[in-house]
Amino acid sequence: MSITPDGVQIGPLTLSFFGLIVVAALAVGGGISWLEARRRGEDPAIVLDALTWGLLFGVIAARLFYVWNPPPSVAAYYDRRWYLTHLFDLQAGPLAIWSGGLGMAGALAGGLLGVYLWLRRRRVDVWRWADILMPGALAGLTISAWANLVNRQMYGPPTDLPWGMVIAHPVPPYDVYPPGTRFHPTPAYLSLWALIVLGIVWGVRLRWKERLRQGELSLLATLLYAPGLFLADFLRVDVNHGLLGLTGTQALALLLFGGAGWLLWRRLRTGGSPPVS
Repeated sequence: MSITPDGVQIGPLTLSFFGLIVVAALAVGGGISWLEARRRGEDPAIVLDALTWGLLFGVIAARLFYVWNPPPSVAAYYDRRWYLTHLFDLQAGPLAIWSGGLGMAGALAGGLLGVYLWLRRRRVDVWRWADILMPGALAGLTISAWANLVNRQMYGPPTDLPWGMVIAHPVPPYDVYPPGTRFHPTPAYLSLWALIVLGIVWGVRLRWKERLRQGELSLLATLLYAPGLFLADFLRVDVNHGLLGLTGTQALALLLFGGAGWLLWRRLRTGGSPPVS
């Protein structure tokens, strides 16, 4: 066994750091939600099913978003037209997920949709389960962001700040800068923000548990996380801008913020469901 810049080499098998971090994020996030479901007297098996559906829908939507809107460094070689005319190219085509290329906006939107559809199919209280899954989701976001750091993706522009990071073996578009250039570690910012949101929401739960209604914690978490998601994309280099100069992730963040704000306002007016347990 040996450790390479890209992962752990075990004989002919290479376990990439990217994959290992994503698996760790799923395991930790799923474990937290599993324990929370047991604490609340719910069937923890629903967590695994929701995670499976969220992962499946998330990967599909993330790939579709990437193919439809590839980042500039990729579009220089494989643009949308190329993807659509090479559907069955198993080296770099739309179906070749193993070649890399997932859009964050698609991953988040698809994951949320998959979990929602599964909860509706099981006919459980969606608001109650949103609160059960929320801590695990934030923990998963905290960990998974580091996969982009080790994979040399989603960095920001050059910076002189002391926490700027040098990209070892830089890939486009970072390879045009002089060796030793430090860049904003944008994924680390997202990781830290998810952790802060988790701490705030957990503190609110402990302080106002008797006054909270089902679903209000998950809506609060969305309201807090969405602005960080929106602002972080201003510190990304390799990204496309669409309507009003916004990226796909920023558009999704605005939708999440607006939707969560409206739903929270509506639930506060109507009283919502029973208090959080």
